[in-house]
This record gives sequence, C-alpha cells and structure tokens, in this order.
Amino acid sequence: MSSRLGSLSVSQNVTANPQDSAASSTPRAISGKNGLLITPQFGSKVRLATVLTDMPLESKREILECLCGSCTICRDACPAGAISGEIYVPGAPRDTIFDARKCSEHMKTYKDIGRGAVCGICMSVCPYNKCK
Repeated sequence: MSSRLGSLSVSQNVTANPQDSAASSTPRAISGKNGLLITPQFGSKVRLATVLTDMPLESKREILECLCGSCTICRDACPAGAISGEIYVPGAPRDTIFDARKCSEHMKTYKDIGRGAVCGICMSVCPYNKCK
C-alpha cells in the first residue's frame, strides 16, 4: 500500500519485527533468544525508532555472536511458553525463536491490559538488563 502526501511518498510495508531485524544487522547489537534486540551496554532495554530515506547508505554488517549462549532464563520464565530457547540465525523468521501468537494469547488472560501489551518477564529476568 502506498500513497502520496504532498511531495512525500509514503509506503506501508507490514513485516513482523522489522526494527529488531534491521537493528540486529548493526555492529553493536544482536537478537536475543527472547526475540528482542540485545546490546552489550543496555541489554534489551532499548527503544527503537525508524527513519525512512532513499539516501544511499553504506552497510557495515558485522554480525555479532548471540550474547545469550546457553542461557535459558527467559525461556524458562516465559508464562506463555513463547520463547523457543533457540539462538537467532540472521535472516531466519522471528517465529523460529519467539511465538508472538502465544505471547498475545497469554496476555488476553490479564484484565485491563491495552492492545499490544506484554508482560515483560523475559526482559526483567535477562541478565543483560540487570543494573551495571
């Protein structure tokens, strides 16, 4: 779907987790077993924003090794069973490591929770999110 707003052309591209996928191709971050972007400095406690441009940009893709290793804390803590515990393989669909449908269904068991809400347990137990 695309439309034109004055001289601004707007396109809508619907993908699962586009920001995390794009950000994990940067040199300082990787998708964790919880399906979230994890950085060595901030863990998964980061907010992502998107800037769309048609300007040519140089890509310096240096894929980092997953920081999770053999850790399964988030998988074991997930009340929905939405985290597979597998290590993310760059380019693989997100659902190989995280089942968003299971997470969403679990959240429906809570009352007065807004659309798109998550319990956040996977973030709260991640060792990379502990205060440094």
